[in-house]
Amino acid sequence: MDPDRPYRTLLIQDARDRTRTLGAVDAILVGGDIAFRGAPEEYAAALDWLKELSDQCGCPLERVFVIPGNHDVDRAVITGSASVRNVQAAISNASNREKELRDQFSDAEAGRSLLAPVEAYNAFAARFNCQIYAPDKLFWHQDLQLDANTILRVYGLTSTLLS
Repeated sequence: MDPDRPYRTLLIQDARDRTRTLGAVDAILVGGDIAFRGAPEEYAAALDWLKELSDQCGCPLERVFVIPGNHDVDRAVITGSASVRNVQAAISNASNREKELRDQFSDAEAGRSLLAPVEAYNAFAARFNCQIYAPDKLFWHQDLQLDANTILRVYGLTSTLLS
């Protein structure tokens, strides 16, 4: 059962019609909430849909970029793991959250705990080279050559670490 399929179908039809008028799309950026509850099967469906969308827009799949939203967090991982809850609480309760976030990510085990709720997202995002991991890739960027004189630099950041 896919209650939102009619909306995605309309979006693909609109994108195809606009592509006929305006030309191929250079890139597609999905700004979060790829899934509803961060489940792996949701990402399989999302990949199929993004392949269809990129094909209809004349956009190569390697120029699709994704960032996680709050629905890409698997909350069952949080409720089922004391270590995830403890790391999140340490950051939330800190007087200097930015420092505590850096400190937690500098610890390999704590960093893995912070990213555990977005593990399914990361597996999906790896297909697009848009995954995040601790401690050295908490955001991504891509340079897109649009024409001989224009480069578009796209950054993907996440606000889901404490979701």
